[in-house]
Amino acid sequence: MKKSLSRALSLALVLVLLLGAMPFALADDPVAPTVTVTASKTTANVGDTITFTAAISPAPSAEAVISYSWSGVATGTADTLSYTVAESDAGKDLVATVTVTVDGATATGSCSPVAVAYAVPTDVTISGDSTVEVGKTLQLTGTVAPSNADQTLVWTSSDGTIATVDGKTGLVTGIKEGKVTITASCSALATVLKTFVVEVKPASSAYTVEISGAKDLYLNEKDLDTAQLSAKLIQTNTNAEVKDATFKWTSNDVVTVDSTGKVTALKAGDATVHVNAFVKGEGDEAVKVAEADVTFKVVDNAISCDNAQVPYSSTASYTLKPTVKDAANPVFTYEVVSGNGTVSTAGVVKPTAPGVIRVKITAAWTGHTVSKTVAVSFYDIVNATATVKTGVTSFLFSDTSVFSSVSIDNKTQATPTSYCMRDLYKSVYTSDWTYVSLQQADPSSTIASITYPGSTTIFNGFDPTAVNKYDATNALKLKFTCLKKGTFKLDYELTTTEGLLVQYGTITINTQEGAASITYKTSYTTAVTVDEKDFAQYWKDNKMSSDLDYVKFGVSSVILYYGELYTTNSSSTRKEVTTGMSFDYNATSKDTYDLDLVTFVPSASKKTSYTEEIPFTCYGTKSGDTLAGVMVIEVSGNLPFTDVKTTDWFFEDVSYVYNNDIMNGTSATTFDPNATLTRAMVVTMLYRIEGEPFVSYSSSFKDVPSGQWYTDAVAWAAKNNIVNGFDASTFGPSRAITREQLAAILYRYADYKGQSTSGSASLSKFYDSSKVSSYAEDAMKWAVYEGIINGDAGYLKPAGTATRAEAAAMFHRYLEG
Repeated sequence: MKKSLSRALSLALVLVLLLGAMPFALADDPVAPTVTVTASKTTANVGDTITFTAAISPAPSAEAVISYSWSGVATGTADTLSYTVAESDAGKDLVATVTVTVDGATATGSCSPVAVAYAVPTDVTISGDSTVEVGKTLQLTGTVAPSNADQTLVWTSSDGTIATVDGKTGLVTGIKEGKVTITASCSALATVLKTFVVEVKPASSAYTVEISGAKDLYLNEKDLDTAQLSAKLIQTNTNAEVKDATFKWTSNDVVTVDSTGKVTALKAGDATVHVNAFVKGEGDEAVKVAEADVTFKVVDNAISCDNAQVPYSSTASYTLKPTVKDAANPVFTYEVVSGNGTVSTAGVVKPTAPGVIRVKITAAWTGHTVSKTVAVSFYDIVNATATVKTGVTSFLFSDTSVFSSVSIDNKTQATPTSYCMRDLYKSVYTSDWTYVSLQQADPSSTIASITYPGSTTIFNGFDPTAVNKYDATNALKLKFTCLKKGTFKLDYELTTTEGLLVQYGTITINTQEGAASITYKTSYTTAVTVDEKDFAQYWKDNKMSSDLDYVKFGVSSVILYYGELYTTNSSSTRKEVTTGMSFDYNATSKDTYDLDLVTFVPSASKKTSYTEEIPFTCYGTKSGDTLAGVMVIEVSGNLPFTDVKTTDWFFEDVSYVYNNDIMNGTSATTFDPNATLTRAMVVTMLYRIEGEPFVSYSSSFKDVPSGQWYTDAVAWAAKNNIVNGFDASTFGPSRAITREQLAAILYRYADYKGQSTSGSASLSKFYDSSKVSSYAEDAMKWAVYEGIINGDAGYLKPAGTATRAEAAAMFHRYLEG
């Protein structure tokens, strides 16, 4: 019994010891730590760096084995993780997670989310097709810039009856035909948006349009080729024509098309004609159901045939050889429209006299008829010789009765009575030649000089390789001055607008007396007084037998352009010099004036350089002993305008109107030669020419109020029937004036002044003569006849606006013509 108790106690003691030892054994097992993750930022932007830190609790012993495994944003093996925010993170919440193992015990922890902001949107791009058929859909795609901005878009349609759009996806559904604007705006910033136009077209499966009759068209001069197009609307499912369909035609600017489909060519290029087809819908509303295009070319200068020039003879002829590109077997017909000659059915041109023959060529082939006018010049060689009358030392080419004899091709002619230089050309050419090219045949000759009034010398020891080309009217304004007795030769060519030679040859002019050998120089602000010793020296140089007695000036036989010649240099006692006045070399007679006091006073208004030539005659003490000459006064000056150069074609014209107070500059230093001229400016110019007479304001024009700078001028011009309004109440003072309007105003002004307006030239030589308005036709014929309008490369351009330079030229030619 005791032994059993003893054993039981022993077992109990062992059990107690075992139970007491158990906690020590369990303390050696791994204990799971607690992990806390913190981020260095709670919010971030793209590009920021975030540091994530892992903290272990309780803190492990120094001998503990620890490992880290990061996930979520990046990987790492340390207790911290550095991460740079990427563009793809925009708008996201970043969470970094770490798994920590301490002596084999594992724990996981995550940080609070770090919110990454979107970038501010700056632009929207929309891509996708721009058309959708009725009942079908179109997917539009939108992209927001920058890429890290919120890409969420809100889609809207400007007209949901034409097309709808899914506000979130951009899916467009066509409802009915028309155009609609689809807008995609940023949800983050609604002011950043983009629009996109979508056209809803009729369902292609319902109808098609068939166009017939399209072809290439051709242009030639005034002829406008046409083509008749027709359209059919076909219902696709039945392949039957819709009889009650209507069509609307449109085109680009190369052609025009009327409501019937008739196409008219306007200019060369690629033509496009578009047709829309309509059927009746509900309530008889016209519904567009189909459309189609037809394209073709408009070919200019369809007929190829060059102008030609051929030496004239009694057997001369020229065969025209026209062609038409891409035409199928064209048939050509020919017609002489001007000139002396004939043309055969084979295109052989034969002259009956020298000159230009213009032939209209008409080409016809299937569906086309076009024409072109070509010129054939049968030019002649004409040499002329003329002897200047004794006592004539200077003359304009348009002066009369300056030659004592004239021979053409060695045949003596009757003494010319008009247009002395034009009469040296055969009269048959007067309607043909447009330009004259002149060259001094012997550049070393000092027998004579040729000048243009108001300018410097253009011929005198002149380069024979150069060519001076003048239009016919201005050529007649050239001035010939005899420098000494002798022979002067001038080579000439007459050419047409097309540049064809009409006539050429040499003009030999025999001078009888010397001229301009006394020259004075001055400025436009300074008067010049002559020196009588110069006249005595001139008398001596010409080896006159007696002494110089007195001098007379031929002021009544010439036009003084920009100054006056007076008897004395005293402004209080001077008189204008007349032809009958004698100026004594010795000043001993009370009946004569003192030659030493003769004074030329430049015009105060003429500020440009010019040359004045005043003829004079010296008389000797011996009866009948005379010597003629020309006193040349060279005046230097300038224009204040920086945009008008001496080399400009309009320099002399601008100088004239400026120095005669007809036109002013647009500023102190600019004239604006290429600016357009208004109707108010033109009437003001005429009003200034008239001396700005008093006129009481009375005007029916509502657009001409009182007190304007042009008011009195318009009232004066309207009162005298010089200008008309566009209607009873509209004058249009600020409207740019056209060339034909300006011609008409000058025509009425000439009539108002009592000047002859009976002169009339044919306009047929100008390609656009048919474009002259009926009201301006007589005025344009008169202006061309008077040389006021010369045309531009064969065109009148009647409806073209007149520039200030062109107006200056027209006024200059009219007033000085």
